[in-house]
Amino acid sequence: MFYQSPHYRIMGDRSVLVELGDEISPEIHRRVRQFAIALVEHPTEGLMEIIPTYGSLLIIYDPLKISIATLQYRVEDLQKQIKEIQIPEPKIVEIPVV
Repeated sequence: MFYQSPHYRIMGDRSVLVELGDEISPEIHRRVRQFAIALVEHPTEGLMEIIPTYGSLLIIYDPLKISIATLQYRVEDLQKQIKEIQIPEPKIVEIPVV
């Protein structure tokens, strides 16, 4: 199921898991990719790393530079702009096998 608003799970003292749905679906994965692109294109001070998965994003941040509440506000703000984000075509990599 696709969540109307992201679910947040604290993952230690420097990271938060932003869940966008609880199933494997192309729509949820597309939204995860859009969020990852949006966070990279609109940098926020204190964000150290963004790790997208199939249905969520792990965001590693510096708690001395950004609070979890500010980070959550930033994600909610980006959600309003997410439909405008274009996802690049995937790269096809051929791996030769013997």
